[in-house]
Amino acid sequence: KATKGLIKRILHYLNLKFSPEQIVHGAPNINVSVGTIYNWIDKQIIPFDKKKLRLKGKRVRKRKEAGRLLSRPDSSWFIQHSIDNRPIECKHRIEFGHWEADSVLSRRGSNAAIATFIERKTRQYLAFKMPDKTSHSMYQAIKRLIKLYPSAIKSITCDRGTEFINQTYVAKLEKKGIKIYIAHAYSPQERGSNENHNGLLREYFPKGVDFQNVSQKELNQAVHAINNRPRKTLNWKTATDRFQKEIQRKKRKKLV
Repeated sequence: KATKGLIKRILHYLNLKFSPEQIVHGAPNINVSVGTIYNWIDKQIIPFDKKKLRLKGKRVRKRKEAGRLLSRPDSSWFIQHSIDNRPIECKHRIEFGHWEADSVLSRRGSNAAIATFIERKTRQYLAFKMPDKTSHSMYQAIKRLIKLYPSAIKSITCDRGTEFINQTYVAKLEKKGIKIYIAHAYSPQERGSNENHNGLLREYFPKGVDFQNVSQKELNQAVHAINNRPRKTLNWKTATDRFQKEIQRKKRKKLV
């Protein structure tokens, strides 16, 4: 199976910092197992230094949570949660309460990360510190978002990162009435608002910054500045202004 073409493709993704698991499950035309890739690296069939792998090539055993193995969802799960299933009101930013989510990483060598969220209609942007980029940390960040705006979260669109596809946590969110939509692989444009705002956040915290050394207060100040800029797409209103109007509208409806 170790053809020159396959070795070249796998090496390409390894040099892009993909893990063997990400290559097998996320890259096209890789018809070998995760174990095979590790073995080929060990035997230097693939000329790649395993110390450059995450965890320096040590394989991580999957841990049990709530009595279940946290394995990667199968294709039917991704189809069920596909971005293609989003209602037109979400797709065209007609309805308030549909969010995009992502994570922003620290410099290499640091586990700390930032969970970022943006409401699609108003472009209101939020960011929370995370100790690491695990599904547990992301779930805790989403719970903070829900606590802040309990009536303003109808759906969250995210990518296929491991922090978003924990089936246990997705099921818990959907029990709360929050639908999770997963973008197609290699399609950051499907979460364009979030990607764009992450770029704005990087103006305050460039690549190479260790988020372990950034306080939530500093993060809040940067986010506040971003949300209070007038936007052409919002007819020169700010995201904060539009977001607060939507929140007030929901409150009035609830009173009626």
